[in-house]
Amino acid sequence: MSNKAEWKRDIAADEQFLDMIVNSNLMLACDPEAVVRELASILPHYIARVRELEAEVKRLQETPAQATAPTAELPIVEVYVDGGLVDWVNMPPGVRVIVRDYDVEGEDEERIVTDKDGDECIETEWFADGSVRQAGG
Repeated sequence: MSNKAEWKRDIAADEQFLDMIVNSNLMLACDPEAVVRELASILPHYIARVRELEAEVKRLQETPAQATAPTAELPIVEVYVDGGLVDWVNMPPGVRVIVRDYDVEGEDEERIVTDKDGDECIETEWFADGSVRQAGG
């Protein structure tokens, strides 16, 4: 079940069920048989719903990731690493690859930049035309 409206409807139904249980607990002292009858009347729906969700989880676990996104439509970026360093990046036009190397020990201070999280790194940009730009230095 992937329809957003159906999920919202089910969540609302689950909230109503929880409210009913709370109210039933309050009514339990008054008429326990009525509470049991009410719970018995709605319990099959929730058992069926749990089975549906279990089946959906199983289906998603058995579905390979590539089946959910056709790889023929996705651009490919190839990153060649040699000796722990990026040696070459091959990509389609219109793509920019940013490589951040957080192993900054012993590097020239002017090459070190700070990322958005405040961590030091050496940042290199690779472009589809083969050009490379080093941040900081």
